[in-house]
Amino acid sequence: MVGGYRVRLVYKTADTGGHMHHGPGAMAMSQVPGRLRVFLTDQGGQPIPHTPVRARIAVPGKPARMVTLRPALGPGGFHYGVDIALPAATNRITLSIGPAALPLGPDAPEGLKRAQTAAFQWK
Repeated sequence: MVGGYRVRLVYKTADTGGHMHHGPGAMAMSQVPGRLRVFLTDQGGQPIPHTPVRARIAVPGKPARMVTLRPALGPGGFHYGVDIALPAATNRITLSIGPAALPLGPDAPEGLKRAQTAAFQWK
């Protein structure tokens, strides 16, 4: 959980079926093009649309690469995604999320009203 968001980060390559990453920890990377997907839901599991999502991909010794994830429907339902080949040496992906760009009700978590950051270590 980050702010009012439940964040799930998934990277799948076309050749291997890919890998899933749910939180801090290790994950094998590939040079094979794949799809980086971010699933944003509220605490009850409902998708959160209309939210800007960007990923900063860090590789030691190289400038970080920033990519914008776009809303999409696909395996697993609504998500934000981008087609990308993650370098094998990727060691960190930092997501910039929000603020939500849709009208929020009075009971909405305060975290949805401002930008949030979620960092994932990769190995």
